[in-house]
Amino acid sequence: MSFQIASCLLFVLATACGTTPLNVVLSQDAGTASDSGAADSGACFVTESGRFVLKSGLNAECLGVGAPTTVFGNPAFETAFGDCGLPAQTWDLSAQAGANVFSFENVISEDSLDVRMAATQSGTPVILYAATGLSNQQFAVRARGASYVELRPQHASSSCVGVAAASAQISPCAPTDSTQTWQLERVDCL
Repeated sequence: MSFQIASCLLFVLATACGTTPLNVVLSQDAGTASDSGAADSGACFVTESGRFVLKSGLNAECLGVGAPTTVFGNPAFETAFGDCGLPAQTWDLSAQAGANVFSFENVISEDSLDVRMAATQSGTPVILYAATGLSNQQFAVRARGASYVELRPQHASSSCVGVAAASAQISPCAPTDSTQTWQLERVDCL
């Protein structure tokens, strides 16, 4: 009851002084959308189907399309890090079978994030390859701390995707390995 009275009093005082009312400050600070039309910051990192960037917790750059390559004689792309605002760093996430399992389709190449040739060895590159629907193109997204996640390829579930120089590769999951931390952020929040 005293909070409501104080809030009302502050609202009256703030309005009279031409400043922002406390209840608006509290709702903006809590991650709710303001009158400006900006996206709800609390929902910017919710992992669900939609359009996202995949930002490295190590270098704060986003994973996307790299140099062309071939796999089994078919065209593919290496992964590379770049500016999160570029379309080449943008992914459409689609839910797959299993809790928090997604496929990642790059909006520029229209290829899927893929563990090269479904290999399971540490150091295997993560590339972009035409969608196959196979488990090496499906990734479990698991929380790793308050705002980061790890990506576990479903064909090698004890491995995680991590930063390797200027691209990505898989290696055994290690909770303290900062190269394996990612932020999935909705594009409309950038």
